[in-house]
Amino acid sequence: MSERHWLIIDTSASEGIRFSKVAPSDRPQLGPVHTVATEGQPTFTDVLQTYARQTGESLSNLEPLLCIAGAASGEMISLVRSNWTITRGGLSSLFGCRVRVINDVVARAWGVQSGLARVNSLRGSKPQPDFKSPGRMAMLFVGGGVGAAIVDIDREGYQRVLETESGHMDFAATTERELKVADAVKSTHSHVSWEQMLTLTRDDPAWNACPEMRDLERDKAMGEMLGRYITNLIHAHGAWNGVMLTGPRVASMTGGAAKIAFDGAFTHRRQFQRLMMQTPVWTVDQAESVLNGGAALMAVRSKEGTTRLAA
Repeated sequence: MSERHWLIIDTSASEGIRFSKVAPSDRPQLGPVHTVATEGQPTFTDVLQTYARQTGESLSNLEPLLCIAGAASGEMISLVRSNWTITRGGLSSLFGCRVRVINDVVARAWGVQSGLARVNSLRGSKPQPDFKSPGRMAMLFVGGGVGAAIVDIDREGYQRVLETESGHMDFAATTERELKVADAVKSTHSHVSWEQMLTLTRDDPAWNACPEMRDLERDKAMGEMLGRYITNLIHAHGAWNGVMLTGPRVASMTGGAAKIAFDGAFTHRRQFQRLMMQTPVWTVDQAESVLNGGAALMAVRSKEGTTRLAA
């Protein structure tokens, strides 16, 4: 194990930048969570220095993992909840070591296999995700935004979790009602994405395009769209081993009036229908999912003794 303690940093929360110092372990436990407000902080470096000052920690004694909302690729990385742009080189200079940067949905996917998550079967015969079987699974977050990651397990058992920005794919309407609602959404945007449609609330003004649709019908429409989006995700990434759903919007889009419409999206005649019918879907709930997931990834990579920075 590394001699440095790990510092898991979550930049995806609305209340500020959240930090947890973790002792290296095969089964890591989060330390106290410390939040630094971003208001009045000119740069992300100032946030890190504020954390060090408030906690008495030395950044050079810590091995960090940074979890962000949005794309974590490239040397320069934008933090979506601020106007800040950070560089991997700058972070490495501050900490005196290379820094892992991963997407927050990638972190959530790692957290599922930590043993701390509560997993419930939504459809299919498998009660739990299998992180040892070769193949692919998808992790999908639906809340104020939509995020997806792909869990890839090769024949030797090596695991990677790959970030995607699948929520930003163009939305394609399949009914006249969907087209009307999508056109209403597009009136204030340059295009209509799946994320924009899947985050519609019951009282969103876009529904005024179909005034005859009551709350029950809106719920059904949302359930059908989520099911259809998931089947697209499975096809696009070959995620036949299953899909894990999390986020504050999932319950309302997979239960009640929405459930039959959600399930129906998996039974439509299509290519690879047999595989689709067999693909399980689970709901996942976990406290501190991003921080716990970051710690779980650090434990796996530390145990492997690898220097690669793949998530």
